[in-house]
Amino acid sequence: MKLKKRRYVQDKKGLFRGSVGGVGENPPTAASPVTPIPVYAKEYSKTFADTGKPQQTYSRFLQLKTIQNPITTATNILVDVYNVSPQTVEQNLEDLLAENVNLPDYALTRGSLEDTYNQLSKTSPQTLVATPDVDPHLADALHRLPARVAQQKMVANVPGIVELGQPGSQANQYSYGPDGRVDKIYYASYGSNLFADRFHAYIAGGKPEGANRTYEGSRDKTLPKDDIPVALNGTIFYAGESRAWTGGVAFLDPGVSGKSLGRAYQITGEQFDDVIAQENWSPVGKTRVDTTTTIRESKLTGRGVYGALVHVGDHNGCPVFTFTSPYSTRQARSGRLSVSPEGVVVGTLAREHSRETRVQEHNKKEAGKPIPTVFQEDWEVFPNKPAPAYINKIGLGLVETHGLTETQVATYFAGSS
Repeated sequence: MKLKKRRYVQDKKGLFRGSVGGVGENPPTAASPVTPIPVYAKEYSKTFADTGKPQQTYSRFLQLKTIQNPITTATNILVDVYNVSPQTVEQNLEDLLAENVNLPDYALTRGSLEDTYNQLSKTSPQTLVATPDVDPHLADALHRLPARVAQQKMVANVPGIVELGQPGSQANQYSYGPDGRVDKIYYASYGSNLFADRFHAYIAGGKPEGANRTYEGSRDKTLPKDDIPVALNGTIFYAGESRAWTGGVAFLDPGVSGKSLGRAYQITGEQFDDVIAQENWSPVGKTRVDTTTTIRESKLTGRGVYGALVHVGDHNGCPVFTFTSPYSTRQARSGRLSVSPEGVVVGTLAREHSRETRVQEHNKKEAGKPIPTVFQEDWEVFPNKPAPAYINKIGLGLVETHGLTETQVATYFAGSS
């Protein structure tokens, strides 16, 4: 399928909007980038706060002190404002709780919900989380609930999303290379790679606008033959510290029942190897992704910060893969973990032991040689807001791929963790 051409139009605020079809310029390449105007970067500090409808909804929460049945009333407010079912509200609340606690070990009762809603009517969310007689996990989930409901409502109504086939449903059409692996795949992105110009740096090489890194690119520098707008199972969270952008890095948590917007690019199996290598700061040409096992088992955890490979569906006779972190939103929000260079999620004490063990093994085998930096550094896992340049790429990608308005982009960001 031929790659669609996209028309770029600069609006009054300097934001480049992409539209499919007709005459116009090809998507910018890494060699000739469009300079993105940080519209979303300027507004980013507001997107994780309660703005717009979420703020109006929270204000209505504060009026619940005289209501006999606050839990029912608060749920009805969300149902009324966002035109969703009570079951949707309950599912979003459960998802947000799962980002804080291990649900099977967590006792959520109607009484605890009503007590916390009552406390919400008397104090600010920040004070509430620190109040000893109120469950802080539930308070945090309730505070973020309106924004998540708004996000998921918006995602469900984005037009033009391509429905993927079930993983493996088109296996009889897969194309295989001489090494026995699939040689044509779709890579589903959900972070800054939503913006084609930024993703092309992984293929053609170059330094994206605002990044602190110049990319080598893939061995095969042929740009994607096709790309499609998709919705992926799971929600986005931001964690750690990006070496390329600073600030938090976007990850997909497939264990959460929500949906996230994505863009799937058709590339070769070799290019996929090279993209993952660059994402994990490994040398190009040295990574060989085990797509065969991933297809068989649906998910495979390997080396690197983006060490979890997921088979999310099939399209056009190809498997569709994405990659994410080997840890969950809940683990990231705990702030007590790290990822070793081997891709293993470890706790603080285990991390120190892991680092010491690696150094000892190195000294045994390579006595007298300098200890590689990677042996001394683990990637710390903690919740972290993305940097303006990074969030701007995601925002531009959402506009370019899904045609979102600025208000919709802000709604999307506000519902993330």
